[in-house]
This record gives sequence, structure tokens and C-alpha cells, in this order.
Amino acid sequence: MANKSFYGQSKNAEQYTPREWWERVIAVLGSIDCDPASDPNMSIPAKMHFTKFDDGLSANRVWGEKTYLNPVFGIGVIDWFRKLELEIRKGNVKETIVLWKAALETEATQLIIGIPLYQCSAVPNSRISFRSGDPKKKQGGGDSSTFTPIFHYFGKDPVKFIEIFSPYCTIWKPMRSGENPSLDCFGGVLND
Repeated sequence: MANKSFYGQSKNAEQYTPREWWERVIAVLGSIDCDPASDPNMSIPAKMHFTKFDDGLSANRVWGEKTYLNPVFGIGVIDWFRKLELEIRKGNVKETIVLWKAALETEATQLIIGIPLYQCSAVPNSRISFRSGDPKKKQGGGDSSTFTPIFHYFGKDPVKFIEIFSPYCTIWKPMRSGENPSLDCFGGVLND
């Protein structure tokens, strides 16, 4: 079982994605139908936003086919990943990118990489300077993350995800027991 204190290690539970990163998300997805954990200003161009006041976790909230999820960090983060899994299993979400911590030992990460449609992940080559969710901070002021962030891709085009993210990230794919590590797990992207 994961140490619960780990989930609260961020300076602020609300850390919003900087423009250069959500532009890469759009380059992969084409557009964003739903931002279920949106900042109050709904800065990411999506057809549908759920802020903390709208409760994107609510059972009556249906996420869009192309979803970008940067959940509120903290102890409740696993609820976001359970909701994502439910939305994928229902067929509501067909392609998504999730931004979270590279916390490989946690129950949350194990849940993420077990969700249907999961393909691979991208670990940025440097820390992300998130836009602050702290209302006391000047608007636009960012905090350099206190953790290693990771983008998880779910969908049918991991090659496009890799092409867009690999200039800025290291691509990562977990191998399960019994899988052949010599197999090309990125659909032809890797060369011998």
C-alpha cells in the first residue's frame, strides 16, 4: 500500500498546465472535447470544462471522446483515474492524455497503466513550471514542480504521441511479466 503522505507532497493541489504543454496535447488529440479538472479561467481550449465548482467526478458528468486530464493533486487523485477508467469502459472517452506525477510505486500509477487504451507515457526532460492554482499568487505566476511529471497516453495513435512528445520527453512503457522485451512496443517507431 502506498504511503498516503506521498499524495500531498505538491506545494499546491491545483497546478495548471502551461500553454506549451497543452498545445502539445492538442497536437496529438487534434482537439480537446473535455477538460474535466479545468482551472477556474478555463484556459485550455476545450469544448467542455468542469471546474472544481462543476465537479467533473460527478456520476452525471460525461466526459468527451478526446479528454485532457490534469487532476487536482492530492489524496483524492485516484478517484480521477477511476472515473477515467469508467468513462473509457463506457465508450465515452476514446483518446486521452493524463498529466500526473511519475510516482511509479503508487496504487494510482498501477491503476493508470492498467486502464484499457493505455499505450505509453512521456517524462519531460525538465521540471514543468506549472501555472499556480494558489489564489494568493499573482495570475500567471508559475511554480516549478516539486515532483517529476509524466504524461500518459491512451488511444489508438501512440506513434503520433511519441512524435509530438519525444523531442521534449523520454518515452516510457512498462513491461509486464511474461511480455517479450524484444518486441517493438511502439508500433514501428523504434529502430534496431
